Amino acid sequence: MSAFSLHPIIRIISLLVLASAVALGAWPQFLVGAVLVGFLCIWLGEECRRASLRMVRRARWLLLSITVVYFWFTPGLAVWPLAPTALLGWLPSVDGMLLGALRAGALVVIIVAVSALRVSTTQLQLLAALHSLAAPLAWFGVARERVAVRTTLTLAVVTEMGEKMSIARAGAGPWYARAGEVASSLFQGALARAEAAPCEPITIPKQRRAPLWQWLVPIALTVIMGGVGALE
Repeated sequence: MSAFSLHPIIRIISLLVLASAVALGAWPQFLVGAVLVGFLCIWLGEECRRASLRMVRRARWLLLSITVVYFWFTPGLAVWPLAPTALLGWLPSVDGMLLGALRAGALVVIIVAVSALRVSTTQLQLLAALHSLAAPLAWFGVARERVAVRTTLTLAVVTEMGEKMSIARAGAGPWYARAGEVASSLFQGALARAEAAPCEPITIPKQRRAPLWQWLVPIALTVIMGGVGALE
């Protein structure tokens, strides 16, 4: 979106800072990240909200798995310590519920942040930004052009396959009973698409450097996340 005027490199670095802080931090970092991402998604509009809900819905089984693992496999005081002895072993722990809610919430914040990046950044902008960020890989003999192109194409294909999967699952009968049929259909469709796709050259666009003042955004985000972490 043109209204989102931050340079694509600044957006990606800010996303990495936010995701690292939320994933590795505790409740203060999560709450700050949730507020920032919430305001950003509201500002970007309906498209960001729809994309976020779609990605969260796709990750629901992962979120459920995280919740179950933390709730019931984290030792600690049972959520109802006065429950009958036979029932205590089936109750989640208080520590597990807090950790599970934190980790699942952190994943949701990261998903929404990624959705905001995808909505506000075109494929060509993302390609150029990744090409610039991958420059240090040349020191190790890695072609940064390949890294940038493959990453961008992978993101595009994942989005397309996700939409096709939603269509395939919308058929008659419960989707879990047709899991094999859906997987086979998607696999065959991917092969057919790959065989029919023309070998077109990809040009990495040149982009201007990020204005110096915009580097204050990821720096400020790092300081804020570090500051609230120190308050624990």
